[in-house]
Amino acid sequence: MLMLAGLLNPDTGWVRVDEDVVASADTKHPLRVGQAARARGKIGWMPDEFGSWPSLRCEDVLAAFAGFYDVPKPRERARELMKQFGMESFAKEKLITLSRGQKQRLGLARALVNRPKYLILDEPSNGMDPQSRRDLRFLLRDLASDGCGILISSHVLVELNDVADDAIFMKSGQIVPSDMTAQLHWQLEVLNPQAWTQFAESTPQLQWRWEARSGNSFQVGVDSEAVGEGESHGVGRPLRLVAADATQAAEYLAAACARGVRVCAMHPLKQDLESRYLDATDTDASLEVKP
Repeated sequence: MLMLAGLLNPDTGWVRVDEDVVASADTKHPLRVGQAARARGKIGWMPDEFGSWPSLRCEDVLAAFAGFYDVPKPRERARELMKQFGMESFAKEKLITLSRGQKQRLGLARALVNRPKYLILDEPSNGMDPQSRRDLRFLLRDLASDGCGILISSHVLVELNDVADDAIFMKSGQIVPSDMTAQLHWQLEVLNPQAWTQFAESTPQLQWRWEARSGNSFQVGVDSEAVGEGESHGVGRPLRLVAADATQAAEYLAAACARGVRVCAMHPLKQDLESRYLDATDTDASLEVKP
């Protein structure tokens, strides 16, 4: 993450932001000051530990960094961010007096001071209260919707279930293969599964899986135990539908109903990143205590 932010050169290779090299150890891709500065101007970086001048006031910290990025009217930009993050009450407070959660909010505001195209966050919710964590989730989704590319590193995977579109799992410095996808999942309950199967066979781009009632496994297609056409046991057979977004999921639902599929329930599924990580790494859930 330090290399992506342009703060550390790699041992080999290079890092390029759009067309500009921001970090390099490769003579074929030399690091040029002008290019690196232009690349860093597109990046917002929030480290796990807030590093700044403890004797400065919060507003002064933001104004200083706005000035570093040549943001027009840096003091106005600082006050705008203080208001956006609900920090007006301690805008005049010195950094050394802030709590961990307040420093995290200030760190996020600092990362956004230059209106970055790319945002790199290391444990952004660490120390935040529940309200601030909820606000953070909303903010990140809004930024992503506006085209900002966001990379988050975190050990608290549960908090990313509603945020992450895609994930890379790492263990011992190595990427762990997983079945993560950037697409969204929806659970449908269907009273006549054979009608759904016929609809799905005529919709080649549709991705879906029947969901087992017990356990977390998913089997593709319909097994021989599925209820017959026109039959119902009083509860829908659950299936998982994959869609690019809510609009596409709604279009699939409307098309299925038009073909006679009887859907009795539909809701979005959260990403269960923690379970996916444990499955991918085959981690033992037991704890070993050492002195």
